[in-house]
Amino acid sequence: MEGIRGLLHSAKLIGPANSLRAVRFARRRDRVDRRLAPVPRTPRRTPGRLRDARATATGAVVDFEDARLEVRFPRTGQVSLGWEGALDEPSYAVLDAGSLSEPSTVSLSEADDGWRVVGPRITLEITTAGAVTFLDDHGRVRRSDEAPAWDGAGWTLRTQLTEGNTVHGLGGRARWDLRGHRYRCWNTDPGGAWLPEDDPLYVTTPVYAVLDDHGAAHCLVDNPCPGTVDLTRDEVVASFESGPLRIHVSVGSLPETLDAYTALTGRPTPPPRWALGYHQARWGYNSAQAVREVAQGFRDRGLPLSAVHVDIDHMERFRNFSFGEQDWADPGRLVDDLAGDDVRLVVIVDAGLARDDSYPTYREAAARDHLCRLPDRTGDDGPVLEGVVWPGRTVFPDFTNPEARRWWGDQFVFYTDLGVAGFWHDMNEPSCFAAWGDPTFPLAVRHRTEHGTVDHRELHNVYGLQMCRASYDGLRSLQPDRRPFLFSRSGWAGSQRYGGHWSGDVETAWSSLRGSLDQCLGFGMSGVGYYGPDIGGFTGEPSPELFTRWFQLASFLPFFRTHCAWHLPRREPWEWGEEVLPHLRGALDRRYRLLPFWYTLALENGRTGAPYVRPLAWCDPARRAESNAFLLGEDVLVAPVLQEGATSIVVDLPTGTWSHGETGERFSGRVDLAVGPGDTPWFVRAGAIIPTEEDGDLVLLVAPPDDATPPGGYLLTDAGDGWDDPHHERYRVEETDGALVVTREVIHQGDFPFGGVTARALGGGEIRLG
Repeated sequence: MEGIRGLLHSAKLIGPANSLRAVRFARRRDRVDRRLAPVPRTPRRTPGRLRDARATATGAVVDFEDARLEVRFPRTGQVSLGWEGALDEPSYAVLDAGSLSEPSTVSLSEADDGWRVVGPRITLEITTAGAVTFLDDHGRVRRSDEAPAWDGAGWTLRTQLTEGNTVHGLGGRARWDLRGHRYRCWNTDPGGAWLPEDDPLYVTTPVYAVLDDHGAAHCLVDNPCPGTVDLTRDEVVASFESGPLRIHVSVGSLPETLDAYTALTGRPTPPPRWALGYHQARWGYNSAQAVREVAQGFRDRGLPLSAVHVDIDHMERFRNFSFGEQDWADPGRLVDDLAGDDVRLVVIVDAGLARDDSYPTYREAAARDHLCRLPDRTGDDGPVLEGVVWPGRTVFPDFTNPEARRWWGDQFVFYTDLGVAGFWHDMNEPSCFAAWGDPTFPLAVRHRTEHGTVDHRELHNVYGLQMCRASYDGLRSLQPDRRPFLFSRSGWAGSQRYGGHWSGDVETAWSSLRGSLDQCLGFGMSGVGYYGPDIGGFTGEPSPELFTRWFQLASFLPFFRTHCAWHLPRREPWEWGEEVLPHLRGALDRRYRLLPFWYTLALENGRTGAPYVRPLAWCDPARRAESNAFLLGEDVLVAPVLQEGATSIVVDLPTGTWSHGETGERFSGRVDLAVGPGDTPWFVRAGAIIPTEEDGDLVLLVAPPDDATPPGGYLLTDAGDGWDDPHHERYRVEETDGALVVTREVIHQGDFPFGGVTARALGGGEIRLG
């Protein structure tokens, strides 16, 4: 076993020159290239000519010679289209299937070339050949689909794009505007460090936003089967090998479409307040003593810290729900010691279980028949699937089986009884070690679901989602008064219901720094607000400059965590020396000052789906292609330094006046700023009021108002966890006799965890609370 363990450790670190990895990637590349070949323009079957249409209680049904289209208008604000009964097939994305069956006010009328269906917010024009045009409530065309085409079990849907459209989302892609490339929908462990040009990655959710001057058209292709989204021409070509031809489309402003999408697929669960602080992680904290030393290092230097994460090192022989008997002899005491400094312990949980009869978790899973199985020669359940992952011989819970999910969730009592505060899911694409070929399950693996037995080809993309669901439900049951803290390497549409995502094994490179921001923005368009990268990259050695710039960027992203592989130099802030430490300290101190603002964004994300990190298109659709700067909420703009050796940065500020977040200096329009190694320019919109914290008091940071922007701000807060309605108050500011006067209005009284309330004007000047 020691030999296997050493081999497995080495496998995660195989370099690109290694022959096994080279063979593996060459074969995978050949396979992916074949799958991504241009979709043929001559389909086997189309809907044929339109025959009839009729209104229903929820929408309309349109019959063609060779197909049927059903249209429904969910209460969540989109329109749902399903061909050949697809709307009634099970969906892992839609939170409440009843939302697709709500009665809706619909009018149906004949048009020049087909039928016109008018719903509450969207109008459809359906031609006699099966093409569909989507219009908003102003009568503007927002989306145009050609008639779909079927080729056996597979199908293709083409959507027109104009020259000015940009396309965003598709899960964890490390580009902002996705046009010009082709993307595979197949959750994949890239087998080592990845760069922004690599595809596919761990989360390949088929939800995307097409932006134009009027806002967004958001589309979820509600099909978990293998597919591609081709954006190499002036169209979106969605092509899937099998599965339902079912889409959910919302149109409007970007805030409206994300609100509708997350209402349909589930609102994000906000993390507890502590999870918005700084997290220190490393593959290589291999003992309780090592964790104590890390926490002590932060304490000795007066650096804030919210959590320490432990990787597979904490397990006994890489077994989930265990701590090493020798180096982690008393994990409960470790948790208590960390809690004394207000630091939490977060542990990794992998998707696989060691196949070892001495391992109680495996024995129980096998006895209850909760493991994935291969088919036998007749197609029925055959032997248990076995792969090779960190424990060596590994088996895998069938997370699509509701009984297996309940059993898995119950296992977390091992951790919750010890006081472990959070969990990160890994290897759940699902991933197996392989020298070549697709490093996942055979496609014939059988999954037992609520709706019958289905093979892995159809459910591969939802395996990670269902793992998150199982863990989340278990934690809700075990700790009903706490919000679970989960983040996962893999997932699918709706994974925001259970937690967030991180970058996975991102390569150390300046392009990856930029890719971290683009990936965060893209996840936001896919409904996931809580995201962060491995600061500095997972597998390489960043220069002090690259690490500093990555750290500074991450301090303005929701999930703020440093993590790397065990063989690399240590990355605690003090390890970078006295020249770098002040810059990292400044980013940490700013993050903690802004925690009330971050927590407000988190609770708002849970209410409306509005991401913490927002593109400039959020406030100005004309700037939809830009991602050099971004918004936090409505009123803070961040312009990170993304280029090596930069000594200045140009920022095009949105309309109005903006105050520098550190100096208070006021700017408008295009700004050329000098940036030192400790600088990350950030700005506050004129008249905005940002909640911050100093020494336990709430401090309202006020940007002086101008004539162009309505002044104000708000706070959402609570005890830092739980499910109670948050305390909610609004702020207004006006200039009176040369002073700024701030007024507070309590909208809902809840837990208010601050000792007092003061106000401070950016740039100085007299200010008082009214």
